[in-house]
Amino acid sequence: MRSAARAAWIAGWLAWWLSGAGAHAQSAEEQADAAPEHARAAPRSAVFLLPDVDAETQARLRDALLAQFSLVDVRLVLEPAPALDQGTADRMGAMEARAAAFDALAAFSIDEHADGRWFVYLLDIERVRLLVRPLQAGGERRNAAIEAVAVMAREATRALLEGAPIPEALAPEAAAPERKPEQATVAPDAVAAPAPPMSAPEHAPGLPPIKRAHLADLRLWLAYAGTDFAKEVGLRHGAAAGVGWLGLAPWYAALSAELTPPVEIRELVAFQVVRVPLHAHLGHRYQHGKLFFDLEVAFTAELLRRSSDRNQPATDGVVVQAQPSADAWLVALGPRARVELLVFEWAGVAAELGFDTVMNTRDFRYLAVGPDTQQTFLEPRSLRPVWSLSMAFYP
Repeated sequence: MRSAARAAWIAGWLAWWLSGAGAHAQSAEEQADAAPEHARAAPRSAVFLLPDVDAETQARLRDALLAQFSLVDVRLVLEPAPALDQGTADRMGAMEARAAAFDALAAFSIDEHADGRWFVYLLDIERVRLLVRPLQAGGERRNAAIEAVAVMAREATRALLEGAPIPEALAPEAAAPERKPEQATVAPDAVAAPAPPMSAPEHAPGLPPIKRAHLADLRLWLAYAGTDFAKEVGLRHGAAAGVGWLGLAPWYAALSAELTPPVEIRELVAFQVVRVPLHAHLGHRYQHGKLFFDLEVAFTAELLRRSSDRNQPATDGVVVQAQPSADAWLVALGPRARVELLVFEWAGVAAELGFDTVMNTRDFRYLAVGPDTQQTFLEPRSLRPVWSLSMAFYP
């Protein structure tokens, strides 16, 4: 009886010990299975070297990148771009160094040129392969370029995560030749300049269409312009034409000229004055959708050419004098405000208001001098309003 009880106790103890060992073994297996999942949960990194541009552009670029990379399982690292020479080798070396610091699978950077173009560099760290794409980022195309850069970086990173190389469609215009990982240097002219645009698709799948470059960021316009030149004559009007450069967005510079009918005086004498206003403009442009709001300062140099017959015969003791006797220049400075509606991608209509402060009005007068009186036939206003209606073109 005692032997049976002892055998039952030993059997129970063995069953308990075996069940505990099984539970420990199962727990160890679960931990072993969970470990790779935990390891896989840590996302890879991508490094973007932010260019040295104005604060507003940097903020927009940062927001666009964060928004796009929220769609992929990658930790985005934003770093300021170091000072680099124009050589591709230096840029690629800096991108590789920053990528190595964060164990990144890709690195991106932007090289901004003086003409407003951006060259976007996309580096595949594992394959040591560099691609470059030029974008027009000047003027009103800055926002579209920022969004295109963010989408390109996201799609390149997505491809690398899937084990594929960066798609050629992301950079059809120019690409650096691949080099083997064991090579330590890259020829300085590997991607010295982009090749001319190829007959590739306008944009890769998933990328927003990128507008073609406008010709040197030019704005051309034709206008109907008017002013109140002098109190002795009515309102003056004529045609104007100008050309502006928008490459320093949001700032711009422009030159324009007017062609106006001559001013005619027919009192004691008859004569004409031909006006040739020339303008230099410097302003700031703000865009809201299809509307542009321009504030500028205009410097005006206005040539006044009198009629050739300056020595009129005296009438009843009255002598007509031209002061001074030669042609003269009026110099003026004043503000302008303009609103423009972009009707087409290449054309818009605008209305402008402003005024000029003329600095030397008394240098140009026609006088009738008598025994007891002196009459001014023509004297330009020192403060005069200006206005115009125009059609603008973006070639």
